[in-house]
Amino acid sequence: MITAKRPRDSAATRQAILSAAARSFAEHGFDGARIDMIAEASGCNKALIFRYFEDKLGLYVEVLQRMDREVAELIAQALPPPGDLRSLAANPQRLATLLRSVLGALVDHMLADPQTARMLCWEQAEGWETYAKIIHRFDTDDLARLTAILDAAREEGTVRADLDISLIAVILMQVCWSIPSALALREQLSGTSTHPDHAREQIVAFLIAAIVQHPQENQ
Repeated sequence: MITAKRPRDSAATRQAILSAAARSFAEHGFDGARIDMIAEASGCNKALIFRYFEDKLGLYVEVLQRMDREVAELIAQALPPPGDLRSLAANPQRLATLLRSVLGALVDHMLADPQTARMLCWEQAEGWETYAKIIHRFDTDDLARLTAILDAAREEGTVRADLDISLIAVILMQVCWSIPSALALREQLSGTSTHPDHAREQIVAFLIAAIVQHPQENQ
């Protein structure tokens, strides 16, 4: 008796490959990850991976794009509509609330999904060498919107006038990316574990205090 083969669910197969690849890239970095390992972990053969993604760099791009979309959605949900930019920027309390929402969401995401944080740490350690080859494949609108808000706030006097806003916006996001590794290091150094809620509150409060300026501070 001949049993008909079940049709392959291409969407589910792609997701299985992407999930296996994310684990491998997080553990080994781009250079250390191997397609044969990803194929075995996903239950797919190498030829199928190459058919879907062309090569390892193409697979890496799609893994990062999936992660990037998740982060972009979190930031987009927290950011105000464009027309509200100036009134928000002029109010230090509203600005602090916005930053608390954006940065808190980023910290929570990195703590809940350490694979993303580990992949970013690999890129940072390697000087963003691989990312530089594919940066044009990513949407940076979320970073641009955050930068615009901070720039408007600096003009309104609610962010310190001496800050390089485009640099500060990147630093804010990078600090949030680094939270899982910072907590792991703290535990190694002191033997003290940190509750995720406490970690979020501490780092977000620190970042907001470093950049938001209240009117009385200008007097």
